[in-house]
Amino acid sequence: MMSEIDEFIQNTNKIILDTELFLLFLAGLNNINTIEKIKATKKFTKKDFETLKKIVKEFNDIKTTPHILTEISNLNKHKYYRKKLFECMEYLINENLLDEKFIDIQKLIKDKKFKHLGVADMGIKELSKKQNYGVITADFGLYNELKANNINCINFNRYMEINN
Repeated sequence: MMSEIDEFIQNTNKIILDTELFLLFLAGLNNINTIEKIKATKKFTKKDFETLKKIVKEFNDIKTTPHILTEISNLNKHKYYRKKLFECMEYLINENLLDEKFIDIQKLIKDKKFKHLGVADMGIKELSKKQNYGVITADFGLYNELKANNINCINFNRYMEINN
């Protein structure tokens, strides 16, 4: 029997990380000890990062939106770590491992869930639905919305609870 992660990987050719997990990924890439020093990633563990990294390695690149990138910028205010995480992001872009996709806000506001989910999560929903990308999220509300729309996704927090 296939694990949830194995099934996700088999049925996904491109991935999107929600804001929290992308921030975790950047923090861990910078230095695994950074995870506990950034307010937005303190709730995650080194094991969470290692698991996420293992999943991400199965794909050629990470898809993202300007909305996710803006949230990452807004969540990371500490000068030193902000610079380090942006260096990691720059590396991913230069190595063609991060691919930004634009989603028009006019399209997002037409969805009845817009006011509930917000701009970044609606961008994730729209991009994953339009391009058939898989999503890894730590946001239960987003996860439920994606599942309701038959979008391949993983609730990362639930997965880590079950597999700890």
